Amino acid sequence: VFAANNGTDLTISTASVSGSRNGIDARNYGTGDLSVAATGSVTGTTGRGIYATNAGSKLDVNVAGVTGATDGIYARNNGAGALSVTATGHVTGTSSYGVYAFNASSGTDLKVSTTSASGGLIGIVAVNFGSGALSVRSTGRVTGGNYGILADNYSGTDLTISAASASGGFGIYARNRGTGDLSVTATGPVTGTTMSGIFTMNDSTGENLDITVGDVTGATYGIYASNRGTGAMLVTAAGTVTGRGGDGVFAANNGTDLTISAASVSGSRHGIYADNNGTGSLSVTTSGAISGGTDAAIRTISNAGSAVAITLRSTSNVRSSSGVAIVDGEGNAVVTINGGAVVDGSISLGAGNDTLNIAAGASLAGVTALDGGSGAFVDTLNLN
Repeated sequence: VFAANNGTDLTISTASVSGSRNGIDARNYGTGDLSVAATGSVTGTTGRGIYATNAGSKLDVNVAGVTGATDGIYARNNGAGALSVTATGHVTGTSSYGVYAFNASSGTDLKVSTTSASGGLIGIVAVNFGSGALSVRSTGRVTGGNYGILADNYSGTDLTISAASASGGFGIYARNRGTGDLSVTATGPVTGTTMSGIFTMNDSTGENLDITVGDVTGATYGIYASNRGTGAMLVTAAGTVTGRGGDGVFAANNGTDLTISAASVSGSRHGIYADNNGTGSLSVTTSGAISGGTDAAIRTISNAGSAVAITLRSTSNVRSSSGVAIVDGEGNAVVTINGGAVVDGSISLGAGNDTLNIAAGASLAGVTALDGGSGAFVDTLNLN
């Protein structure tokens, strides 16, 4: 199907379509909306499954399964409205992109919703220069050679990613340059085959950064999270997080509070590295095995006098091949080791008025040193 329009709206509604080049080629140069709907499979044998470009108002693509030799779905909105891409079947872009969605500065919201997608380069790429929010949602597996999911919000407001499973050089790459929040949720495994499993960055124009995930593996970092925004950062990892060439979890915050809650985390450098340069508190809570490599299993850094809480629940096991278990910087740290928790290696709390609480039943046989730091500070050790 090929359709070009210079009037108002352009609407395509079809069942199954196959083309020797593109399956559907829709170009709206008019003043109205562009709508592409297909209830059956769409195939572009040598080109794109669906090519849709709009110069009018909004652009809607609502399809089932799509296959293209280059891109599965290529949707570009230069219009004044929103861009929406919905695929209820699998989308394949053999050599390039499974789904490519671009919203120009004249547009508003950008929304991508898929069941599953794969691309030779990127499974799903969504780029928003519009004034609204960017949302990417996939209920199935998304794979790509370079990126599983790449979402870049150059302006606009919020950036939200909700995924089941993603794999690529970067599993999930999300950058928010807009004025709102950055949120990434992944219920299934996320894998970065050559880079980070999950890479997130919230620029100074943004607000909060929230990551909620299960299992994550990265060739460098497991999770890399940088919040330069004005709000809080929250990282929750209920599964196993692994950084094979860096930190398991790297979290740097310039906003307010930084909160990390993790089950099992390992890294070739740190297990968990948490740096809060913001105005709020820093909290790290663990409930499983936290392992470091060349550095500490857990390292926390904060401003002098800032509140730091490190809590090892009863099922925690903290150790590092470097022999350094826990290191805190200049903040006033309260470290709580609950009964049943295991710590192997040194505990160094650095500057600040620090408190170490050790509950009955905590296993400290492998602790090699307790260092409260030097200087005019008051350190407290509570043994139960």
